[in-house]
Amino acid sequence: MPIIKHGDGSIEEGTPAGVEVREIVNAAQGSKSLNVGVVTIYPSTRVPRHNHANTEQAIVVLEGKITMILGRDRQVLGIGDAALIPAGSQHGYVNASAEAARLLLYIIHISEPTRPRLR
Repeated sequence: MPIIKHGDGSIEEGTPAGVEVREIVNAAQGSKSLNVGVVTIYPSTRVPRHNHANTEQAIVVLEGKITMILGRDRQVLGIGDAALIPAGSQHGYVNASAEAARLLLYIIHISEPTRPRLR
């Protein structure tokens, strides 16, 4: 069982400006389908709408406030609020405040549905 100490996670490369993702659990620790990370969204930062076809995600706000965009819905989330992002759903985030927001991010990689083979 891997034990991951605070600060041991790696910083994900290629994130949008104003966003930092510290990976805590991923394949490097032996995970087959789960990723966990802490996302920091700095003030006046927007994470554009996007989707992930084969991942289901959940976020929990640890610090600050964000506007969560999920499909056509927009909700302001604060400390302790959570959101489920089903696979394939358009989603994004806006931090319009003067303080950084920190989110705990869970990602489950799901496989494509299996299709019966015709003989």
